[in-house]
Amino acid sequence: MEKRNTINNIKKYSTMKPNELRIGNFIDYNGRIIKLFLNQVGEILEDSESIKPIPLTEDWLIKFGFVKKTGCYFMIRKDFYFVVEKTYQNKEYYIIGFYEDYDDEFENGFVTEKDELHIHQLQNLYFALTGEELEIQ
Repeated sequence: MEKRNTINNIKKYSTMKPNELRIGNFIDYNGRIIKLFLNQVGEILEDSESIKPIPLTEDWLIKFGFVKKTGCYFMIRKDFYFVVEKTYQNKEYYIIGFYEDYDDEFENGFVTEKDELHIHQLQNLYFALTGEELEIQ
């Protein structure tokens, strides 16, 4: 019998709560990465045990249009920079926020002490802060 839980899958893919989802989120559903569309919501919510979060990686940040510079990833918007930074000061954590100019001090944002951030969380936060969807470029 084939072993389904590899070391890579054990930590990265834990079950997520359906109330974390928005239309347009990328999720792992039954082992496939999908973008959630309105016509799928009913089916997916009925089978919520099969919904898994996708860990945020450098590859995903680049797909979303972020650029790596001096240890962080940023996206240039017309009136600000949107920044994602993973730091290791005593504890591993993410800083996500806005900068008016790249050299400015941190202005607005979110800090989490999670050792892992998921794609749907970044998509949801980006939408909450900008009113726009975070899409693959």
